[in-house]
Amino acid sequence: MKMIKQNRQQVRSLKPSDIERILQIQQEQNILTKDADTASREGFLVYLMGREEVEGFITNGNKFMRVYDEGHGVEGYIAAYTKQFWLEQGKEELTPHVEPEYKSILQGDYIYLRHIAKKKGVSGRVAIAIENTFYEELSQKGYNHVIGEIAIKTPLGVSNKASMNFHTKLGFYKIGEREDNSGFTWAVMCKDLQDKGGAT
Repeated sequence: MKMIKQNRQQVRSLKPSDIERILQIQQEQNILTKDADTASREGFLVYLMGREEVEGFITNGNKFMRVYDEGHGVEGYIAAYTKQFWLEQGKEELTPHVEPEYKSILQGDYIYLRHIAKKKGVSGRVAIAIENTFYEELSQKGYNHVIGEIAIKTPLGVSNKASMNFHTKLGFYKIGEREDNSGFTWAVMCKDLQDKGGAT
């Protein structure tokens, strides 16, 4: 399997043997398994992926998962979908929730960021390596934007400044906001993958 090397950091595609570790990392980052202070400081996941969804990243060309592995097992991962696949799952169309000047972005093609997570206790450089390598790959394939959502208000009273700050440093900017039926408020975030002037 092809390895993408970046400053001695290893990022590769998902393998069947990685699935248990992915599920474990999700549980470590689950908002329900963290105390409020830790979740606010480190970030968290809200809606976890089941085994079947994770397995689908191996065979479905509309789903992308890249993992960080230096030879000792997966230490972090990023999961994303094509826009078409995401909406076909019955997910909410985000266009009504973004500011008018950004609606054209969502009318075009984009990649939807499902998860970015790392193993408990692992350096933040893991997440940075995964995201930068994956976004470079998407850019080379001709994608113009990555869209993601970050929970900024929760019914548990947990803030998510850590995730907002992290993604802002990676070039994401807020284009809208929405509330879901479970009491979470989500910031709709966008990252441009191409130089300014590129098509949307």
